[in-house]
Amino acid sequence: MSIDNPKMVPSHDALARQLALTVPGMAHFATTGPKGTTCGECEFLQPALNKKTENRCQRYFWMMREWSRTHLPASTPSCKHFSEKQT
Repeated sequence: MSIDNPKMVPSHDALARQLALTVPGMAHFATTGPKGTTCGECEFLQPALNKKTENRCQRYFWMMREWSRTHLPASTPSCKHFSEKQT
């Protein structure tokens, strides 16, 4: 199978949209998680300790060993590390 197969390679528009939706501080690219899910539904989204109105990704922290300095909106489409919150 060649790399020219459109079923294997995402279109330029799809990649551009994915990059536009990705927020610095995410553990992976936006829209790579389960369809229709957001970071707000993920157990890794945590409120920032110093600013309760801002969120951070705990999975990003585990991978990078530092907290992101950027607010991660709960409405951001989820990444591949999405894990549904336990109730």
